Amino acid sequence: MIDTIIFDADGVVVDSEAVWDQCMSEFLSRRGCAYGRSRFKHILGGRSAVDGVRILQEAYGFDGEIEDLVRERLSIAQRFFESNGPNFIQGFQNFYKMVRDNYKTCIATSMDRELLEIADEKLRIISLFQGNVFTVADVGYASKPKPDLSCTLQRN
Repeated sequence: MIDTIIFDADGVVVDSEAVWDQCMSEFLSRRGCAYGRSRFKHILGGRSAVDGVRILQEAYGFDGEIEDLVRERLSIAQRFFESNGPNFIQGFQNFYKMVRDNYKTCIATSMDRELLEIADEKLRIISLFQGNVFTVADVGYASKPKPDLSCTLQRN
């Protein structure tokens, strides 16, 4: 019997796909590269910032220290998150109202804590999920395909 629903944030709860596309385009254009969404979107989704940069660096062959590139990419993403003000995915709020009283719920996301905080300012995600929001940092930065989430959830 299903008693828990684990939501992802990006593209499931938070409508952030266009923001990530803008971020990737700018990050890669700074290196003279064009973002091939159809080539990379399915590979990058759910990956930690470090894993994402490593994948892009290997595919496009650009130089740079991983930590510096991750900070740059995160800075670009933060700017787009702040200027575009993320919204809920259409239909999420209605679905959540239907399930929240009958299931334990949480969010498990590879979204960086800084970006989650920006989204939370507008959407109050942490309160909505009664604090049951877990980022990649909470699981030792293990990103997909292995987002090991183990936690005790309270019924909302």
